[in-house]
Amino acid sequence: MLAKTTYYWLTALAVSLTALICGGVALFNAGVMIDENNVQDVMIAPLWVIFGIGVLGTLVSLPGWFATRRNNS
Repeated sequence: MLAKTTYYWLTALAVSLTALICGGVALFNAGVMIDENNVQDVMIAPLWVIFGIGVLGTLVSLPGWFATRRNNS
């Protein structure tokens, strides 16, 4: 049976990976839009924030999730 903390780490990992993927896709789409329309002034800082939260969250939650899986097996 999985420990309660494993579910917390798994949830944190899922949220982090979701933010990472969504931020990456949003940045890619913004880049395509900027390139195709020759836009000079675009506010994409919130997209970088979402992507950064995903990166940091994944870097923190992935080792934690692996540690709880190793301890439970």
